[in-house]
Amino acid sequence: MTQKYQLLEDDTIVRAGKTLYRIQALRDVAIGVQAGTKGGYIESEANLSQEGKSFVCHEACVYDQAIVEENAILCGEATLRHHAILRGEAFVAGKAILQGHAILEGKAAISDDVVVGGYARVREGCKIGGKVHVGGRALLQGYIVLGGSLLILGDTIIDGEGSLFDDLIFMEAQHLHINKHGHVTMAT
Repeated sequence: MTQKYQLLEDDTIVRAGKTLYRIQALRDVAIGVQAGTKGGYIESEANLSQEGKSFVCHEACVYDQAIVEENAILCGEATLRHHAILRGEAFVAGKAILQGHAILEGKAAISDDVVVGGYARVREGCKIGGKVHVGGRALLQGYIVLGGSLLILGDTIIDGEGSLFDDLIFMEAQHLHINKHGHVTMAT
């Protein structure tokens, strides 16, 4: 297997007291990422798999034991830290943060000022934007679209195929289903 990127030792930044190195593609990786393309910043090669089409773009940063793998993309000014995992065809953009032991997978996407942390999992086709904060052991799945200023914590499960844009707090162990018309019901 040929390496897909290298660390640029002369192009670094410091985040949380750690030196991060800009990456550069050594071969064509994905759409918009050809050999020679400079990417974002990682602390070490342990943060970005050399396999698949995963990449860290623009000014995005990955450090600690966090990892981007498979075909996932981290771009913009997004941050992946602690033990977080970005995999599958998941996408993180804007100033979004994936941290703690959180996992973003499948074709899920977060952007804007979204923060996903704790042991939360966001998967399948979930799309989250705005100022949503997801934490605890929350599970978001299906094809839901979330925005606004939602706070989703605890053991909350949200699934379905609709959208919810509001300023709400979900903190209890509850299972919510959003239908395609945006109606929220308690699942049984």
